[in-house]
Amino acid sequence: MAITRAQTETILISRVGGWLTLSTLDGTTVDGTNAALNDAIGFAIRLLGGTTANPALVTDADLLTIDDDDVDQLLDIAEYRALYSAQGALFIDAKAGPVEAKRAAHGARLAALVAAKGAQLGILYGIGIVGALGVSMRRVDGYTCSGGDW
Repeated sequence: MAITRAQTETILISRVGGWLTLSTLDGTTVDGTNAALNDAIGFAIRLLGGTTANPALVTDADLLTIDDDDVDQLLDIAEYRALYSAQGALFIDAKAGPVEAKRAAHGARLAALVAAKGAQLGILYGIGIVGALGVSMRRVDGYTCSGGDW
């Protein structure tokens, strides 16, 4: 039985929803339509050798390209990528009139968490993370990817 998009979102939001919300991304939606998680889930699918018909709109059908035995790995990789995505927004403080958001103070904490999660992926699954922000990764099949070369 394959994991669904909504189930994937439910697990990811329980892990990283607070960080997504803090970074002004959707940290609550778990009905299979959370746009903030498309990149993270799609990235994990492709890293595991699966395919996505549309990387900007990952569906249940895309998740079917992943073996049931790889679901935990998919979730861990997607968690890493979601944290990585949230990290970018936290390095920017915002001010609108009298309201000021001091999110940059959380950026260093999240950067450490992203690095720790990257190390965990290496220990658990042999996926190598290159650099503090994970700019390049080595897929399970040994192919090294950089940027959008997935």
